[in-house]
Amino acid sequence: MLVYNSTANFAMIDNLDTLIFKFEDRSFTIRRDEVEAWYGIGTGLASLREAVTWEKEVQARLHDNKYVSEYVENLIEIKFL
Repeated sequence: MLVYNSTANFAMIDNLDTLIFKFEDRSFTIRRDEVEAWYGIGTGLASLREAVTWEKEVQARLHDNKYVSEYVENLIEIKFL
């Protein structure tokens, strides 16, 4: 959920720099510049808005547990509340 939602938010909202998802016992912080670097898109995440690109670069990769685990380990700062 965090991988998909953070990528979607950054792709759709050009001036969004940081996302913080807060739950009862922890918060998850994700930064745009790190997500852009993760996807290797020099032109910005807006290029993911195209349906074919979104399917290939985001949706299809969510089935790969290693990919999702690496995203979480490298891009999401977790704080226990």
